[in-house]
Amino acid sequence: MKPLIISLMLLSATTAPAAEKTFEDNFSDSTLRVDYTFSGLQSKQTIALSQRKCTPGWYGRRVNMDRLPQRGKGRIVMTDAATGDTLYMNPFSSLFLEWIDTDESKTNQLAMHESYQLPMPLRPVNVT
Repeated sequence: MKPLIISLMLLSATTAPAAEKTFEDNFSDSTLRVDYTFSGLQSKQTIALSQRKCTPGWYGRRVNMDRLPQRGKGRIVMTDAATGDTLYMNPFSSLFLEWIDTDESKTNQLAMHESYQLPMPLRPVNVT
């Protein structure tokens, strides 16, 4: 009976989840605002970065940042440039993405400005 108990204890120790990183491990208490221009028509769209700006304080969520809290037509994902780990993910539904489903977007080109608020990373990241 003792070997079985020891085996179960080792199994539970090796399958315990890794400690989740906290907000402070990856981000400063600041907000990174990224401004994009979405343009194109239904058959082809482009996204161009217009500007970035840092402001004090982060007022978004500080837990489960690598998970989608809800669904949207698009999503913005921040990954650690060195490890590829997802640090932050958030859905969005922009006016441009709504417009792209209209008949007008089949023949007429349009450009729209959008802004997104992200937590300010402590290390280099990739944002897609």
